[in-house]
Amino acid sequence: MHQYLVISPTLKLPLYNIMLGIGCIFAFLFLEKQLDNQKCSDKKALLLYLTLIISGLFGFFGAKMFEMLYKNQALSWHNFIHSGFTFYGGIIMGSIALIFLSKCFKFKIFSLLNTLTPCVIIAHAWGRIGCFLGGCCFGKMTSSFLGVQYPENSLPFLFYKESVKIHPVQLYESAFLFILFFVINKIQFKNRFCAYLIIYGIIRFLLEFLRGDFRGTLLGNTFSPSQIISLLCISLGLGLYYFYQNKNISIGI
Repeated sequence: MHQYLVISPTLKLPLYNIMLGIGCIFAFLFLEKQLDNQKCSDKKALLLYLTLIISGLFGFFGAKMFEMLYKNQALSWHNFIHSGFTFYGGIIMGSIALIFLSKCFKFKIFSLLNTLTPCVIIAHAWGRIGCFLGGCCFGKMTSSFLGVQYPENSLPFLFYKESVKIHPVQLYESAFLFILFFVINKIQFKNRFCAYLIIYGIIRFLLEFLRGDFRGTLLGNTFSPSQIISLLCISLGLGLYYFYQNKNISIGI
């Protein structure tokens, strides 16, 4: 587990950023393939990319804000700069911006969500590998043969005060997401987004029990904030599935 790719004594690149960048490249390549298959016009594609860039900025802001909220940190510029990210915070704020801009640009919102779903999944899968290399989002202690030990001065080492075997939950989630990516692309187009909300919500809810890092608080201590949001995602996915089940959803944005 190495947090940085060392190019020279004065140049170190965070491997989390590199993995996330790779994920984004795969996501955009797959999106391009889908837009070609949907015979999307150049003008519409340009508006979509503009929408995604703006939504991504809102997602970045949301990921930071939710991290501070979860950990009961003061809303200050210092904490914003130095805080980590939460996936759910980013996806919620980004989705709100995406839906608003989709209405402005007259995209078919539900079809767009189904188009973007596999792109989000593949980017997230690579991002979780970055989490593993960076040492964030780490797991609880375990005696399992799957356990890993992080080096001295890593985040897990500082948290546990020693080098102990812990669950590589980041890799568990990454492996699941890669599998989910292929599964999602095999199911009916109109069910992609709903299936993602339901399946990922269930897996994320369960994986939270193996997380060892501080999970924050929201509405009490029974479940972590991410577990509460996972339950909401499952409920939303089921609701949308039954609402759209008998509707004709065309492929294309």
